[in-house]
Parts: sequence; structure tokens; C-alpha cells
Amino acid sequence: MPDTISIKILIAFHHSSQTIEKTVNNILQVNVTEDFEVTLVLVENGKEQKYESKFDNKLYLGPVNLEYHYISEKGKSRALNFAIKEFKDDEFIIFTDDDITVNKDWVVKYVDSIRKNPINSFFGGGMQCNYEIEPSSDIKHLLPKSALGVADDYYSEIKSKLFLGCNWGCYSSYIKEAGYFNEELGPGTNKTGQESDMQLRLRNMDLKQIYIPDNLVAHYVPSNRSDWDFIVNRLNRIIQEKKVLKPNRWKRLKTEVALGIKLILQSPKNISALNFTMKYISIRICKAV
Repeated sequence: MPDTISIKILIAFHHSSQTIEKTVNNILQVNVTEDFEVTLVLVENGKEQKYESKFDNKLYLGPVNLEYHYISEKGKSRALNFAIKEFKDDEFIIFTDDDITVNKDWVVKYVDSIRKNPINSFFGGGMQCNYEIEPSSDIKHLLPKSALGVADDYYSEIKSKLFLGCNWGCYSSYIKEAGYFNEELGPGTNKTGQESDMQLRLRNMDLKQIYIPDNLVAHYVPSNRSDWDFIVNRLNRIIQEKKVLKPNRWKRLKTEVALGIKLILQSPKNISALNFTMKYISIRICKAV
């Protein structure tokens, strides 16, 4: 491992982002020590371009470098791959989103963990939620982890838990060896799950998954991403992802039934919550078939 580690913080975003400037300004304030260097790499994607003038590197003077890129092709996975192709193999990538707030030692803690586990590993931390409006307790258990948050206790059994897309990292060489992100998945498509797909491939390459405790990021969750309409609309993308990753219909159905039983057991013990849970399960199973 080189004495100085090169860290690339990578964010792919769309012109519709309302939070990217706040996120950038927050990340640019992270602590940096002399044994590593940090570059925040932004890739705006989509037919409309909005942020080129706002992210001129010359306007940002500090310990964290800034790079802005634009591609007209829509899709988060495509934007991530665009940047990764230009990274050196020994550069470490921290993946995050355009709507997060990090702690000052966020990168320092990654570097400390990297130095303890320099090869054959990928890394990640937890996440907490900053809600615009607290979601109803009747549907909260049906929200994705990105709208619920995960902390240290969630990863006590790391074998079955993948990192959320807003707080994980890996050497560039391993992402390239795994075949880059699947451009049929993720924002900009009608499917979810590009980070989960990549992390599963890294596991299949026998990389060890390392959790970094006490290194949470805060994810802003607007009200339209924590209500019942969001839950139902997201199901379309979830099932389309399943059809890509699990083309066998009956295996998908078996998975959905098992999930349904788990959700019923986890549902709050009141009629309204149970009603939402049963509707959710019914929709998932019908779409999966």
C-alpha cells in the first residue's frame, strides 16, 4: 500500500437535485491528514445540464479537491462507470449520494480501516435519516432501509447485510474486475439495486466486507419518499430489478412469499398497519408473477 492513499468520493446526480450544493459544501469540510488525499468527483447526468458553473474547481479552495463532469446519457450506473474508467486501479472510491451530510472524520475513519485491511476487502458504514416529515408508524416498517436508516447494531451479523449506496467504498481495481456497475439497474432506469448487485459480485470474488462502526452519514428524506404512494411506486422498480437478477419466476415467487411472512411478523400490532402490510404483500406477489 502506498504511503499516501488517494481517495475519490464519487457522486452521480441529476439536474433535478435540490440538495447537491449543500452536500458538496458539507463534504468539502471533512478532515484530511497528510497521509491521504481526497477528491470529490461529481458526475451530472441527463439531457439537461444545470451545475457546471456552480462547481468550478477554482471556486473551491481547501484540503478536498473538486472535479465536475457531465454526460448527456441518463443513468446513475452509467455516470459511475464513466468516472471509474478514468480512476487508477490503486485509488479508493467512497460512494455516496447527493442528499447526505457526513461527519468531519468520515474519510479519516475509512482510511484507518483501509490501512488495517489493505487488500481483498470492501468497506461501509451506517446511515441515519433526517426526515422532512416523520412517516406514519402504520407504514414505516414498509419503507426501504434508505428511508429508515441502519446503525451499528444492524451490522452485528454482517454476512447477510449489504451496505447502503450512500456510505460504502472499494478500490477501483475491484470494481473494474467485477465488470463495472450494471447499467440496466439504478436511478435513470425503472429498476433499483445497482449497489447491491455490485456488492454481491464483490462477495463472489471473495472480498471481505468490513463494517466501519460509528461512521454514520445522515440521509435527507423528503415527505414524498416516505409515504404510501412512494412505497407502491417503488415496487415497480423493485420487481423489475428482481426480474433482471432472478429471471426464474417461481424462485422470485418463493422469495416474495418468504418476505411476506417476515413482514407480517414485523408489522405493528394494529389493524391499520396490518392492512397496509397485506396490501403491500399482495401487490409485490402479483407483480413478481
